[in-house]
Amino acid sequence: MTNEFRFGFSRTRLAFSSPYDTQSVLSIAGLQSATGLNGLPGLSFVNFSGLSAISFTQSVDQVKGIADNFSVFKGNHSLKIGMLFNRSDVFSSVPPSPPSFSFSGALSGYDFADFMLGLPSTSSRTLGSSSGYIFQNEFGLYLEDSFKIKPNLTVQYGLRYDIQPFSYEKYDKTAAYDIAKQALVVPRADSLNLVIPSFPQAQVPILTPSQAGWPANNRSLVNTPHNDLSPRFGFAWRPRGRQNTVVRGGYGIYRYAPVFNFFGGPGASAFVGSQSATQALVNGILTPTIAFPDPFAGFGPASTLSPATLSYTTVNPNLKFTMVQEYNLTVERQWREWGLRGTYYGDFETGLMYSSDYNQPLPSNRPFAQSQRPIPKAYDIDIVQNGGFQRVSGFQTEVKHPTSHGVLFDGAWTWEKCLGDVTQTNEADVSFVPPIGSGGYYFRSRFRSNCNLQFHQQALFRWVWTLPFGRGEAYWSNANKIVDGALGGWRLTGAAVFQTGMWLTPYYTGVDPSGMSPGVGPQLPDRVANGNFPRSQRNGLTAPFFNTAAFVCPGGSAINGQPNLLSTGCPLSTPQNVGRLGNSSPNIIEGPGTNTWNLAIEKQFPLGHRDHTNLEVSAQIANPWNHPTFTSSPSTNLSSPSTVGIYNATREDYIQPWSYGNRKISLNARINF
Repeated sequence: MTNEFRFGFSRTRLAFSSPYDTQSVLSIAGLQSATGLNGLPGLSFVNFSGLSAISFTQSVDQVKGIADNFSVFKGNHSLKIGMLFNRSDVFSSVPPSPPSFSFSGALSGYDFADFMLGLPSTSSRTLGSSSGYIFQNEFGLYLEDSFKIKPNLTVQYGLRYDIQPFSYEKYDKTAAYDIAKQALVVPRADSLNLVIPSFPQAQVPILTPSQAGWPANNRSLVNTPHNDLSPRFGFAWRPRGRQNTVVRGGYGIYRYAPVFNFFGGPGASAFVGSQSATQALVNGILTPTIAFPDPFAGFGPASTLSPATLSYTTVNPNLKFTMVQEYNLTVERQWREWGLRGTYYGDFETGLMYSSDYNQPLPSNRPFAQSQRPIPKAYDIDIVQNGGFQRVSGFQTEVKHPTSHGVLFDGAWTWEKCLGDVTQTNEADVSFVPPIGSGGYYFRSRFRSNCNLQFHQQALFRWVWTLPFGRGEAYWSNANKIVDGALGGWRLTGAAVFQTGMWLTPYYTGVDPSGMSPGVGPQLPDRVANGNFPRSQRNGLTAPFFNTAAFVCPGGSAINGQPNLLSTGCPLSTPQNVGRLGNSSPNIIEGPGTNTWNLAIEKQFPLGHRDHTNLEVSAQIANPWNHPTFTSSPSTNLSSPSTVGIYNATREDYIQPWSYGNRKISLNARINF
């Protein structure tokens, strides 16, 4: 029997500051009513360069947790039982931004003279702060047994149980929109004290959970799932008489929980806003109502915001965690000095949490109008709910050659296919359906296409070659100490990756063929051909890398017998609605791939007579052939014919052992002891 106990703590602090961030520059300059407004104010002029408002911001991410694992070994069984508890904290300090002042010369005739007189033409200030202190707890139990049924067959099975309440904010600075009641829901009545004075509470009431019928006494506003049981099973089998062959397989269910507050947090429209003021006209004459040293005296009470200009987020109070099913089957075989492996693997995610805009009107031939929204007194309402899916199927082969005759080699090739109906990002835990030009809330199934962050094929190679020079090697094996020290023991290492590109989405801007949006964002086109050129025809430098003629404006050349203005320019200033979305799906164009090499030569020189003390020198060459690797997302905006499909930048990132930028040569030396 053994018992293992662990405690862990990590803390990351990011601060963005300047020498003025923690000083009240306005107070030092003699301005009144500036208490607590630290940082540089924003100043803009007509004839001079200005300053952007800058204040101190910082974020702190920390995780602390304990884990205990108890193991019992008896006969052919290896039983393990364990628990864990983690506490995740995300603190963001974002004080109210310093005010901004613009000087146009409207009062004196010259902008800088207005500044010297202390008479800004307009001024604005922030109401409220988006600072937040978000916490989330996680508790888990597991039971696992490894049972050696036969000398050539072992099975593993287990069960995991997790309780992961959704995150909450320290001061209950959280608000979710109740669609049925057309009101905001906050965790407690005390949250009302944090609401900015300009929020239109008369038109959008703010309710407590008990008033709205939401989960009571739940600071996250979402019920905690308690049925997250996750079984796992695996096996390893060596066929009789096949000592050089092993078959392995496994299946498991996992639960995925986002570690952040994904709806109505401290930056929600109820807690953060702005107020602006402009010099007034009295009988046609500009009268200074905003003047230093008290530029805020003329502000008066904050004007109530128009409800139709505010966007909200909301969530299903009975939201569940995404269920992930993973499975694999592997055959491994040793042939002489080579190791061979073939693996089929899969990943099926159901009940994916995703966000979509509830407040889009249905498609129609009428031009978009705010009154056509399901809730006219709101702009966008992003709702987080379950229902998305993603399925990954892949096959991977790997060849390994252990160090023999001075050579080590490892190569792998992967083929993968991923389909899904939501879009994922690297920055967020919740997937989404594009809010404009998609109709995602109503027609999510039309987005069943390639996953945007997945490649289709990838080949990786790594090698280490100890050069055959020096004592004990094929050449100069009898070299003296000086020659052996200088020429022996050098190693040549390398790595190469070849990968197809990520999937991209062609779109138009400035049009609204479905009548579902204000025409300010991307719209999907109609697709009349494949769109992907053969690899030999993908230019991307002097011509688009994909077939832009495969995409046309929705509706064809005529609508109801009238010319379709979209088809002649897409967009034009007076588009004619076709009453539907474009029929193209997202993520159908294969973007630029990757082809990069990295080489290095290195040697260790012993220092003295102590073991493991040496001087290591190396020369590393990243991308030695200087092959360009273009950014994974060149422009696919069909409304910009001069840039669509053109590679606009190369990658410059360097993550060892891979370099995706230009050639880099570095010489290194270090002492190991």
